Amino acid sequence: MKKKPVTFPFLLCFLFLVLASASAAKAGTGPKMVIKERTYEYGEVRQGQTIEHQFKVKNEGDEALKIKRVAPD
Repeated sequence: MKKKPVTFPFLLCFLFLVLASASAAKAGTGPKMVIKERTYEYGEVRQGQTIEHQFKVKNEGDEALKIKRVAPD
């Protein structure tokens, strides 16, 4: 009776594990938007009065953050 080589199944399992770990590591990448102050109360505003406020946006991810749309609530 011949012994079957173990090399092919071992290499196949090894390749699967390498690809699975690479995909799991990549799942944590990407942009991550962090906004500490999400709302701001302007108080009483007269008609025609100009008001402004700056919201600080930080990207804590490892890829570029693209802000495609901003809308008032």
